[in-house]
Amino acid sequence: MLEFGDIITLENEKKYLVAGTCSYDDKNYVYLVNTEEQTNVVLGIVENDDLQEVTDEEEFKQVMPLILDNVDMSIFVDGGENE
Repeated sequence: MLEFGDIITLENEKKYLVAGTCSYDDKNYVYLVNTEEQTNVVLGIVENDDLQEVTDEEEFKQVMPLILDNVDMSIFVDGGENE
């Protein structure tokens, strides 16, 4: 299972940081932030050590609030403090 702070390389050869995780409906979700472009993010489901991007809009709407409750904003360069 991926955990907060883990760094993984996806099929696009880019590195992503696990910024948040949650379990919902017996599934494990991860919120990934690209280490170079912090606006490049992925919401994924981890099943059997395989990561699949969430593409269903309703599932995304259900899971994102749970993920955002668990995101550590310190992963962003300025922590959102300069907005």
